[in-house]
Amino acid sequence: MLRNYFDVKPEDYVESDSEGEADESTKARVLSEEARQALEKALPMGTDVNAAPVSREAEERQKRIAKWSQCPSLDQTDKTKRELQMLALRTYIDPARHYKKSDWKNLPQRGVFGTYNVSADRYHQRKTKKEQSKDMFGELLLTDDRSREWTRRKSGEIADAKHNAAQYFVRPKNKKGKKKGAAKKSAKKPYQVKPSFY
Repeated sequence: MLRNYFDVKPEDYVESDSEGEADESTKARVLSEEARQALEKALPMGTDVNAAPVSREAEERQKRIAKWSQCPSLDQTDKTKRELQMLALRTYIDPARHYKKSDWKNLPQRGVFGTYNVSADRYHQRKTKKEQSKDMFGELLLTDDRSREWTRRKSGEIADAKHNAAQYFVRPKNKKGKKKGAAKKSAKKPYQVKPSFY
């Protein structure tokens, strides 16, 4: 009977004892030294044969994560999420500038936020503490009148378009000319014949 060597584990077998004979129940499980070494080569210790195979996508993902291992994971606070969302939508903040489109489906899990420091020789050009903003994009939105005006105008246009679309929405009709989802009329009762003795 042929057996798959993946079904066999080295710990299931008893090593042969030169001094004494193995009893009948263990004789079938006794391996020679060559067979034991061949089995250990086929099944290296520490590997679980019954484990589910790892998909290629999962392996590639692990490799990508390993490349970013020195980069710390981000704390998923509200401020961090807001900063990352604004970074992904930066084309809408400054319409005159071209940014590459963000391909994020989800927000990144790893990254570093830094602080922009002006060099010491440019001390006279530094901003005061009051002028410095807590976040990068808040400064862009609040201080630049042009981008603030553009944002206000675009959001108004989008709101008007949505309002008009909802106002003139026509429910689609089916083949019979009835509106989809319209309530069905109650079925008429069949004609009943009255008894003659009335």
